[in-house]
Amino acid sequence: MAHSKKLRSIIKSRKELTSDELETINLYRKKEFGSNKETKSESDQEYRSFKYFLIKAGGNILSFGMMRTTDIEFRQKIYSTLEFISVVSVKKREGYGSLLIEQMKKYAEGEGKH
Repeated sequence: MAHSKKLRSIIKSRKELTSDELETINLYRKKEFGSNKETKSESDQEYRSFKYFLIKAGGNILSFGMMRTTDIEFRQKIYSTLEFISVVSVKKREGYGSLLIEQMKKYAEGEGKH
């Protein structure tokens, strides 16, 4: 899908998120999933290790997702994988969620985790 806006794909840690980005993420997580859990501070243990993926245009978040490293034991061997936590499109039906997932997949492949 062709987009007329100049899009930016950004990867950030929790502590790199601006207060505006964090506010948007918490608002749309609540709208999409009914989540009352908010990411508040970088000391929040649950969200501290997450990578945040953003598709932005003109300073506005169009889509965002979260990913974290998870260790899985299989047949007595530990495998480190990347877990997709969520993907949310602020603007629906415009392809931003699909674009975000592609960026997240590229990141996982670059990390050697498929």
